[in-house]
Amino acid sequence: MTHTSTAKIFAAVGATGAILVTLAIASHVGAHAVELDLQFVNHIQAELPEQDVFVEKAGAPANRVFRVEEDDTEKPEILNKRVYAAATTVAHDPFKLGQNPLGPYPKGKSLGITLGEWLSATGTGRYVTDGTSAELNLAFAKLVRNGVYTVWCSRLTFPPNAAVLDAPCGKADGSENSFRADASGNGSFGLKLPDLPDSSQETATVIALAYHSDGKSHGADPGDFGLNSHVQIISMIPPPPEPPPEAPPPPADEEDAAGSNALVWVIVGFAILAVIVVFWARRRRSPDTV
Repeated sequence: MTHTSTAKIFAAVGATGAILVTLAIASHVGAHAVELDLQFVNHIQAELPEQDVFVEKAGAPANRVFRVEEDDTEKPEILNKRVYAAATTVAHDPFKLGQNPLGPYPKGKSLGITLGEWLSATGTGRYVTDGTSAELNLAFAKLVRNGVYTVWCSRLTFPPNAAVLDAPCGKADGSENSFRADASGNGSFGLKLPDLPDSSQETATVIALAYHSDGKSHGADPGDFGLNSHVQIISMIPPPPEPPPEAPPPPADEEDAAGSNALVWVIVGFAILAVIVVFWARRRRSPDTV
């Protein structure tokens, strides 16, 4: 993956949700203290294939389902399709590095919603840290009604060495990272936690929201992706801003500068006076002088 592609990912999961990933709006309050306004986006908004829900495809066997990409979601007939789980675990492959990044996969149970409804989920939040401890407050809308969700503070390494280390936000046993959406699909999540690692152009901290179609959280493990664990929206912690360039050396003291200018004019004055004296001395010695 090029650095340009990495930058796209950051922007998509970011401040507006259009593309890159967002980033969030960061205001650095000191050497380590940071406040971030977070905006969550789905995989399609991040210009990645949708990972954990699948649709049927015309002409394909009825027991097979596929991942969708951005071009697919521009077609109303695709957005109106029911989404399914897979019948087995399907490993994440957002950068399409594997041999079968889009399917087909064995079809599992219907999730009871359309692709358009799945992609309509939104989330915002705030992350505040003093460099040691942090606080995370998130609000979500248009989730799966009454759905069980977990929040993950994961570490993503970008290609060419792509890898993801999933860790529950809060305690390592996953006892603090779950909540249930209400009957309207709204949900909130708040937690005090250790400071999250900074992101860079090579690795990033990603906050991911996963829906569990089996109605269970899975502790320290996110569950089986595609089968019972479905990441719906994500937000990426942006890298810290570049340090400002070194300031040029301060200009000479104004008094010194004024003194230097005065000295120059004194020298010039003496030079002019010397020329005049020499001129008149020669003129007085000349026989033609009156």
